[in-house]
Amino acid sequence: RRHELSITWQLPPQTERYQHGAVNYVSALAGHEGRGSFLELLKARGWATAVTSGVGCDGYSRNSIVWMFNVAVTLTSKGLAKWPEVVTVVYAYLEMLKREGPQRWFHSEMCATNRMNFRFQEQVDPCDLVQDLVVRMLPHQGLVKEDLMKDGFPMDDSAFNPDYVNEILALLRPDLAIVTLQSSSYSAAASSASEMGDSGDGEESGGGESSSGSGEKEEQAQPGRRKNSGSEKDEDEEEEEGGGEDDVDEAVDPFFDPGTAWTTEPWFGTLFATQSFPDGAVEAWLASPTAQGLRMPDKNRFIATEFALKTKDTGLAPPPEVARHLVKHEGFPEIPSPAPPVPVQALKGPVTVWHLQVPQGDPLASPRCAILLKVVSHALYGSRPEDKAMMNLWTSVVRDSLETIAYLAEEAKLGVSIEGTSFGFELCFGGFDHKLQLLIQEVLEHLTKTFRSAAAVEEHINSSKARFDAMVERRIRGLKNAEMKPASHATQIRRGMLCSAFPRAGQLLPATEGVTVEGFAAFSANMLGSVHTIEMLTEGNVSVTETPQLANMVTTALVNTADGKYPRSVVQRLPKGVTLVVEPCADPNERNCAVEMYFQVGPYSVEEDLYLRVLEDLMYVPLFDSLRTKQQLGYSVSCEVRETQQILGFTVSIQSASHSAVHCVKCAEEFIRETFPQKLEELSDQELTSKIVAMASRKLARPDSLQDMASWHWSEIRDRKYRFNRRIEDAASLAKVEKSVVKSYFQRWLLDDRRLVVVVSVGGKAQETVDDTVVGMGEVYPAGRIWKSGDHLGDPFSAQD
Repeated sequence: RRHELSITWQLPPQTERYQHGAVNYVSALAGHEGRGSFLELLKARGWATAVTSGVGCDGYSRNSIVWMFNVAVTLTSKGLAKWPEVVTVVYAYLEMLKREGPQRWFHSEMCATNRMNFRFQEQVDPCDLVQDLVVRMLPHQGLVKEDLMKDGFPMDDSAFNPDYVNEILALLRPDLAIVTLQSSSYSAAASSASEMGDSGDGEESGGGESSSGSGEKEEQAQPGRRKNSGSEKDEDEEEEEGGGEDDVDEAVDPFFDPGTAWTTEPWFGTLFATQSFPDGAVEAWLASPTAQGLRMPDKNRFIATEFALKTKDTGLAPPPEVARHLVKHEGFPEIPSPAPPVPVQALKGPVTVWHLQVPQGDPLASPRCAILLKVVSHALYGSRPEDKAMMNLWTSVVRDSLETIAYLAEEAKLGVSIEGTSFGFELCFGGFDHKLQLLIQEVLEHLTKTFRSAAAVEEHINSSKARFDAMVERRIRGLKNAEMKPASHATQIRRGMLCSAFPRAGQLLPATEGVTVEGFAAFSANMLGSVHTIEMLTEGNVSVTETPQLANMVTTALVNTADGKYPRSVVQRLPKGVTLVVEPCADPNERNCAVEMYFQVGPYSVEEDLYLRVLEDLMYVPLFDSLRTKQQLGYSVSCEVRETQQILGFTVSIQSASHSAVHCVKCAEEFIRETFPQKLEELSDQELTSKIVAMASRKLARPDSLQDMASWHWSEIRDRKYRFNRRIEDAASLAKVEKSVVKSYFQRWLLDDRRLVVVVSVGGKAQETVDDTVVGMGEVYPAGRIWKSGDHLGDPFSAQD
């Protein structure tokens, strides 16, 4: 659950001054996350995790009468208990800005990055662009037509006006502000009010967006709304176990009077309470507070100043030809010949480099590049839950330690990210190439200096122990809530039972709760000290002559052993027939149940992968139409191809609050056994051709950006398939697809030779209990085998598979 503190001030409309960028200037500084920012100070104290600031683009925040300037701070549980001091730190930062006075150099940096981004903007969706333009053309926006495409961002250094900046800063005063607190800690009091009749709808009154009141000495509190984190990543991507949004521990605002009367907001039914500030708070804020460490940010060393395109690479192998097939579908799109360039292996060794330069004249040619690293360490070969828990925490700590570098890079339109994987981690860099290697160098030096030795790790953590504790707390909260939602719970069950590389949250929790600074430091040193293999992709405005220098930089920083043996994940082969898993989800108040029917196909092959995706495309709409639209089983009904560590599968998923899981499974089986086979039988050649041509056209569509293209190629390196022309090859193969083959594969995979696991997650207030669901599932599948955690599932796929 989210704890958020907002401070809002009213400004006179700045419409006629937008070209001077005064609001942008103050917003950029108030929302700064680098050295000297108030967020850095709050993080060091363990009180906050994020900040946003500025004036919104909606009609409420920005109109012809008033502009609403807002600073919103995401608090930790400790920060909620100290919220008046958090407000003091914000005002201390604003006082520092007033003392320092407006700085022309900072405005110039803003203009430089805005000009750079506008000059080299990448393709956007035409519909999104039109909608944005319509909003910008509204009279209250005040944009002259020459600035419509620029969206009002300041780009002219000479337009800087210090007086306008000072006028805004002068209005950001405690006696002109509204302070709003939104937190789950108020829910108990709000629920009591609801039960006493203060709320019109008990089910909805426990959350909602805030509706701010006004008042010089008032604070407002709203009970928080839990975010629905039902989205899912690809099978082989590592999942973050929650982001701390759902807080199972009880954070407390000691300044809140539980006897305060609650009011129901009339439009959305949100409960809110208004009360006076703590004694002396406003006086302290008005007394021009100071705080050590607050200062103007560093000048941004990552802003590019050179934008030339590199000389074309020579001497590299041409792209392989794509096999042609006899086209059996009228209107089939033309397969490009020759095929577009793809990455080639530029270097081989402990660091293997795949390289692709985007040539001048290509629609994606620009002074940008992407450089991605996959780092493999011996220390994670065992796939132990303890190592996985430590790796998840390690990536969080490293990501946090890089924020001052990453924030400056982001402001300069560069990017750096780090994600944990089953056997190490990935580092991804991208943006304007001029200063990208400087960013890579600083990040690698930081990793080496801070995380390669246990002593250095301990020194880093102990310098800001509260910050480390906050990250551990956030990770624990996420793990405790990872199985609160039935759909994600069912997916975690299925992934965990198939592959040890995906331990469940309950397996990761003990190691996370018991983490010590010494244990974490030892893990970091061992993991980085055991790095032996790195694969790198360099793509975009980068020359092949630069790859040796990059490889040497990475080797020096990260590679520590010559053993290049690559690990292999073990995936369990499901037994023939049906395996049943039924578990309660962690939320006793959850009204939904979720069903995930997973049909295991087998080791990856090009043909089976292709026909699985054809099957998905043919089944998706009829499945939704039958189970969702006509039978009204639930809001979420879908089917999807799965690839778990190179083992193919197919899922049918349903989530419902109105029907039992047993009923949902019966309906899904009826669709699979009766409805869909009939649909396939009735599918005309013209309908099949229409589907196949549409699929091929989507696969042949060019990427919209360098980032999209690099992501396609990187997925091939990550999965160690190296089919860089996969999309074109698959499109060419679609030309030979026949209905008889689709029917044959469907009959084999989903009916005759099914290896099926049906996973059910039952909410605490779902239509049936767990026990009733188990009985009902046994009636649907009399020969089904009930599986529980720890049971033997089956033999793993062997290496030759």
